[in-house]
Amino acid sequence: MAKRLRTRKHKVVLNRSAGGDAGITFMLTLLGAFMFLPMLYVVLQSLKPLDELWMFPPRFFVRNPTLKNYRDLFTLMNTSWVPFSRYIFNTVFTSVVGTFGNLLLSSMAAYAMAKIKFPGGKMM
Repeated sequence: MAKRLRTRKHKVVLNRSAGGDAGITFMLTLLGAFMFLPMLYVVLQSLKPLDELWMFPPRFFVRNPTLKNYRDLFTLMNTSWVPFSRYIFNTVFTSVVGTFGNLLLSSMAAYAMAKIKFPGGKMM
């Protein structure tokens, strides 16, 4: 009887060093902080009172935080033709509908890619 030899297919495994992973993590953290800074700046500026907002030279951090700017915003927008709550509703509605639409279409596309064999499918 002839023995059947099993041949194993060797997979190529990329071996990264711990230093390389730490470097990538550090760079991504630095990039994330760099991208977060403008959002933090906008929030901090919105909490400044007017006299501190127009101060020269400008300061990054708030000395006397206040919510008066938000109170004034809601007061002015509620007396306008279109209330501020309508803007918030439009934003939330658009975001929710867009997210669910994207989720639905992506799920259908992923199912089709998993079940149907098509040319070039192994590249994904």
